[in-house]
Amino acid sequence: MIIPTQTDTSEERGLLDNLTFDSSVRINSINDDDLRSDIIAAISEIPFVYNMLKKDRRRSSDLEKDSQGRIKVNLEHPHILEDMDYFRERALHFKKHGTYTNIIPNRHQTSRYMKFWREEQRRCREGFVRKSDGEWVSGYYYWYLNYCPILMTQDIPLTPEELENDAMNVQAERVEDFPRVWDSDYLWYHYVEQAEQRGMHCANMKTRGRGYSFKGSSKGTRNYYHYKRSKSYAIASEGEYLYEDGILSKAWDTLNFIDNYTPWRKSRDYADRNDHKRASYRDPKTNTEKGIRSEILGVSTKGQPERARGKRGKLVLFEEAGKFPHLLKAYAIARPSVEQGSRTFGTIIVWGTGGTEGADFSGIKELFTKPGAYNIYGMRNVFDRNAPSTSICGYYCGEYMNREGCYDENGNSDVIKALVEVFTARGIIARGTDDPNALIQEKADRSITPQEAMMKKEGHLFNIEDLKIHASEVETNPKQFTDATWKVKMFFQDGEVKWKISDIPPIR
Repeated sequence: MIIPTQTDTSEERGLLDNLTFDSSVRINSINDDDLRSDIIAAISEIPFVYNMLKKDRRRSSDLEKDSQGRIKVNLEHPHILEDMDYFRERALHFKKHGTYTNIIPNRHQTSRYMKFWREEQRRCREGFVRKSDGEWVSGYYYWYLNYCPILMTQDIPLTPEELENDAMNVQAERVEDFPRVWDSDYLWYHYVEQAEQRGMHCANMKTRGRGYSFKGSSKGTRNYYHYKRSKSYAIASEGEYLYEDGILSKAWDTLNFIDNYTPWRKSRDYADRNDHKRASYRDPKTNTEKGIRSEILGVSTKGQPERARGKRGKLVLFEEAGKFPHLLKAYAIARPSVEQGSRTFGTIIVWGTGGTEGADFSGIKELFTKPGAYNIYGMRNVFDRNAPSTSICGYYCGEYMNREGCYDENGNSDVIKALVEVFTARGIIARGTDDPNALIQEKADRSITPQEAMMKKEGHLFNIEDLKIHASEVETNPKQFTDATWKVKMFFQDGEVKWKISDIPPIR
């Protein structure tokens, strides 16, 4: 549902009546008129934001189920997540006991121990369903939540003096922990699952600081342990995005963790390099290679998109696609490696953040905004302001989704709180600097719409965001701007000003 822009008090009141009671009360409690106006405009103009706040938002028990008893997840109209620790039971057990199970190890195939780990492997491959209401997570997401410790932000408790002063900024530190459930992650993993089921690929435009390198690395490690002979590739324009603190270094940390704490340990006798791991071992009797022979490989194109050729695998990840020269050519070269005719046997996943100057960003923009041309799973663009109903795009994660400190224990985003913080920060920048690019950069880095993420910061004298919003309004309702009665010619006749329909075509 697209809500029309609010222009008067009665329309504004009608909008608030459609929101949850808590959302309406919090909006009405905002004293800053400009801030309140920004919040209401975002809700009224961005359908996805409205869908997150509407009072008739559904729960998992309300949703239709498929033949396997799983709810049908609607990416455009997210439902409320409830009791999501149900899907993190193994991670929570490990945090408490330092082990995944207290069952005594027994390698006999019929033992409780082996049955436990076979069930865990099934969940990592097929996903996990809560039978009581049909809520479920995909195999990729179950693996990420339970078997991939990551670095997360944790608040440092405030001192009594800081509490007295009501400090706005909270000091935090990075600690290793299992991922929390986030609704933006929940939707992202379902987007990937739905794309795979359709034989399509994935494109993601996102705000900064949502840990997509961890999520990307987890997909490769899941395949490495649970799919025989699988190959997972991580491709980046520069080696720094793969190594050091990049996606591959995160994957190798996960491999070490799994090898130490689960029975899924894999030897890497034939390939154990910084850019290539292969799960196999040398048989001492026959001196031949054995094992499941799954692999994770890194590829740095370094301005040579041809390096993406021949990467036939189950998964191809394009890391930091927002900073990837020649991305479209590399993507086109990689596609035949995962497709054969109308058959798709591997998935390409591309993600990136805005805020980059020049041509490096053009590739992800093209893939995101024109998914149908590239066999990318497209959904209705409910993320932009007043986008035409026919507009299609990839998946988008805005700054209002899981902003730190702005979500509940089940990962449901506190959209109102996040938007208040976002618009407040933008106001401070706008008032505190004469540099017009500073605000543009802030919007691109911490965007609330894909259009903001795609803003360029160089060479603009005008408010690009407002121009793009106006362009969307023109596309949505062209007759308002092209009606024939507007194309007239004024002339004098008998001392009076008269008009007639002009035969001169208007300039558009």
